[in-house]
Amino acid sequence: MQGYDRHVSPPPRIRIPRWVQLVVLPVVLVVAFLLARTLGHVIFLFLTAAVIAFTLNPLVRDLTRLRLPRGLAVAIAYVGKHGANFIGWTDVGGQYVADTRTLPDRTVPVSVLVNSPGARRFLLTNPDGYSLTYNGLVMAAEKRRSNGWQAFGSYTFSRTYGLQVSSGATAGGPQVSTVAPPNPSTFGRDPNDLSNAYGRLPNDRPHMFRVMTSVDVPRTGVQLAANLQCFSGKPWAATAQIALPQGDQRVLLEPRGSRRLSSQSLLDLRVSRPIALGSLGRIDLVFDVLNVLNDTAEEELATDNLFSPNFGQPTVFIDPRRAMISVRLNLGR
Repeated sequence: MQGYDRHVSPPPRIRIPRWVQLVVLPVVLVVAFLLARTLGHVIFLFLTAAVIAFTLNPLVRDLTRLRLPRGLAVAIAYVGKHGANFIGWTDVGGQYVADTRTLPDRTVPVSVLVNSPGARRFLLTNPDGYSLTYNGLVMAAEKRRSNGWQAFGSYTFSRTYGLQVSSGATAGGPQVSTVAPPNPSTFGRDPNDLSNAYGRLPNDRPHMFRVMTSVDVPRTGVQLAANLQCFSGKPWAATAQIALPQGDQRVLLEPRGSRRLSSQSLLDLRVSRPIALGSLGRIDLVFDVLNVLNDTAEEELATDNLFSPNFGQPTVFIDPRRAMISVRLNLGR
């Protein structure tokens, strides 16, 4: 065998010219900065999910060691959502100057139109700052149906905030991201609409708790079911009507979420009994009692004008306790 040289020469080094380094490195840094700025919320959600996963990993391992029965399922999930560049109104023709107005208990900043009201031009576009962010943690447990009963329970802790065309809605107003019907909106045509508008969105309910169960009554064919829901009230804020050269303007005096409607606790019960009709199918006899606790939480207010005698007075309530009897015919097997 022929000998061989044990000393292998190292591969030649690749030398990058200095001018390439001086040009490429700044370009790479700028691109990385722009990507981080554009995907900032995505990166934040990813890091949050990673932290939750690493935090819950020991808990999942311990639950595995406990050998929970197969009939029981437990789940924990993080849900994140972010949106931007939503459609909204803006005034491209009006000229405004910052000013203040004195109210009975405070002084508030306002934007005053200084040119002709006829000069205003309303543009439907993608204004800066319009966004929606949702962060939620959902914990759920389910006892699968066995031995004649089943149950499911969940708790959701969440936060919904941002700036939408519905940010100026009343306490019972819907959360929408469009100015089109069935809920047309002129929000944003006056810059005073944006005062304190960024904050909790109309559908923000930080706490939501649900429990559902059903039980078969032995040797009767009767099934009992219950559904309990408890959740936070919707957010709202105090406003004021302020006289300005461009007309009376409704101005938010505080961020939405500074006040909330009453929380709601809804318990529904059902008693049902199927009756077989052979090959024809079956008949289901159902008796429901809705809102068993007769919760009287409000869903809308007379006005959110802080200086109105009807400020914060409820006008719309959830439906009261009621009972319903129904008969359902199911044809076929």
